[in-house]
Amino acid sequence: MKELKEVVRRERTDDLKETGRLEAFSDGVFAVAITLLVLNIQPPPHDALPKDTNSLLYFLGRQWPIYLAFVTSFATIGIMWTILPDRSQNC
Repeated sequence: MKELKEVVRRERTDDLKETGRLEAFSDGVFAVAITLLVLNIQPPPHDALPKDTNSLLYFLGRQWPIYLAFVTSFATIGIMWTILPDRSQNC
């Protein structure tokens, strides 16, 4: 009986190690995905920048689809990242 308990304890420890490795790998994948999102945002060319504040606000306002796409993608990745540990514990 004592040997059986030891075997079960070892299996649980091995399972926890594998789960930890999977979670660490998935965290890395999410970090890369978010980094790629940030790298996709390009500053406008210097000669295209407006000279005064009102023009700058107008210029940035015209870029709203890019910012909306970034925020949506970032939120989607963030939600998936927070849900993943719950899903892996249910398996």
